[in-house]
Amino acid sequence: MTHPESSQAIGKETPTGIQWSRLLGVLFLALIVRAYLCSQPACISRDGVQFVTFARQLAEDPIRWMRIHTKQPGFSFVLLATHRVFGPVFGGDTPEAWQRCGEIPALLGGVAVCGLIYILTRRLFKDDRIAAAAGLLACFWPQGAHLSADALSDMPHLALYLAALLLATGVLTKPRIWKLAFCGTVTGMAYLLRQEALGHLAAVALALLWLRPFKTWGQNLSGIIVLLIGFVVAVAPYSIACGQIMPNKGPQDLIERLGAAPEPCSLLLAKIPSWQIPGNLAEAWAKSGRYVFSTLFVLALLIKTVPRAEPKGKQFVLIAVLIHVLLVLLRVSVFGETSTRYMVIPVVLCLPWAAAALTTIFSALATRSAHSEMKLRMVCLCGWIVTLALPLYYVSLPVNAGKEPYRVAGIWLRQHADPDDFALAHDRLEQFMFYAGRTYPHQDKWLKYKETDSVELIRKRLRRHKPDWVVDATASRRQPVNESRFFSALSSVPELTPMYSTTPSERRVHIFRTTPRTLVPTGVPTSNSVPSIR
Repeated sequence: MTHPESSQAIGKETPTGIQWSRLLGVLFLALIVRAYLCSQPACISRDGVQFVTFARQLAEDPIRWMRIHTKQPGFSFVLLATHRVFGPVFGGDTPEAWQRCGEIPALLGGVAVCGLIYILTRRLFKDDRIAAAAGLLACFWPQGAHLSADALSDMPHLALYLAALLLATGVLTKPRIWKLAFCGTVTGMAYLLRQEALGHLAAVALALLWLRPFKTWGQNLSGIIVLLIGFVVAVAPYSIACGQIMPNKGPQDLIERLGAAPEPCSLLLAKIPSWQIPGNLAEAWAKSGRYVFSTLFVLALLIKTVPRAEPKGKQFVLIAVLIHVLLVLLRVSVFGETSTRYMVIPVVLCLPWAAAALTTIFSALATRSAHSEMKLRMVCLCGWIVTLALPLYYVSLPVNAGKEPYRVAGIWLRQHADPDDFALAHDRLEQFMFYAGRTYPHQDKWLKYKETDSVELIRKRLRRHKPDWVVDATASRRQPVNESRFFSALSSVPELTPMYSTTPSERRVHIFRTTPRTLVPTGVPTSNSVPSIR
């Protein structure tokens, strides 16, 4: 339901169905934005390297590696299938080919998310203009666009999550048991990609008990059973094959770790007090849309003339968001780690209300400023430019731009080192080693040491293992003062000859040769002199 004055203010139409031209326009724009980002040579993420590694392992022995690995296997299976189809086109078994094949399902998932947000908004507000605005915001959602151009499972999972949510909202308005069966199956498919899908399963079950779309308690309880059966059908093959539930921070891990202190040496934010966690998650939620989408959502709550969403759909979305946030708070409290990626579901579910606020503001400005069609169009155009200026800037940045030195240096080592050469590098240089061709199945060519090891410990490993190359990089977990001293000491080690350094930046990779070679040192500042690492 909406207020009459609100409907009039935004020039509301009452179409009988979705305007497919607008939906197709949203999908096309989303594809263009994400394809542009995929075309920019930045750097794969650390999780992307792990997904590629898992896919290569699944190709050899799926059952064995699924039992060993701690990640959901769904995305890596999709990545493997994509590589078998498109791998020869992109270069075969090269790191770049695997990266491109990982970007394809992420890109398609990101495009689908924009279309599903359009449909969800249309269902909530019964207004194609608000739906189109929500789809446009989704197209230029900075974090969503970047996650769609990396080898990550977030966007394919989010697409399945939204599809299951649409099925659930359909049950609330037109109760059908078969919809719950499909909803459970789609939720199970999402769970094979990421464990956040469990929150949606809980949200649907709670909505059936609270909103009671079916007439009797027995029918609603039967709906929950059907929902769970659909979920089990999707996830049972994994459990039967591996003899275990998903191992990646699932319910069993949460129960075992409740009350236990996190491991501070391996968790980035383990030292943050628990009372600061809600603030950190709120910051991640706002930063995901670079503060524009969160501001519009808050305005939707404050402006009285903003159209009201369909009641049951609004209540269900609220349940889904609250359960997701509670599960994230529990996960962060127990495991001691957090990420901005944990908040993509609350961000995307706020977009319908952000779009409703935006269209209301545009209508108010247009009504007060002019009545001619041309001036009305100009007001809307200027409003969109102002709204999307900041998100557009962040969308235009290359994916993982700050980590590009890992890719550049990794390619250099791959081109100049022999395939059988051993490289000594710390344990958090997965991205560098991925491009250097020394991750699975050639991981034995990567000799690891801890990122915080001293130069003395590195020299001991040099004498013991006699590697051909030594690699390190700035922006590590060492303190800035200690890092400066570390590289000064490392450059003085007589067994090491500096061969290459990336352009000075926050992250700078340094490559050393440990045995005399005729190879001419190249890098910064010139190709005729040894580059400085200080």
